[in-house]
Amino acid sequence: MNDRFYLRVSAKGITDFKPIQKGLQTYFDKQAGVVLLTQQGKERLETQLPPIIREVKRLDSLANYEYFLNLNRLH
Repeated sequence: MNDRFYLRVSAKGITDFKPIQKGLQTYFDKQAGVVLLTQQGKERLETQLPPIIREVKRLDSLANYEYFLNLNRLH
């Protein structure tokens, strides 16, 4: 996959990993290309959210309607 970056780090304990984690985070935060790709990905996902939220609400309202429709049949 071209849009993934894999890194394997071995540490004896979580305390050994903290300095490595901080260094990696600092490094990637300073890389303009990584920051740009992250921002673009975030913007793309944010534009996809409103239609998905509308669809979930529509399905929820349909499920509620069908649920209450079935309750009325029982009475």
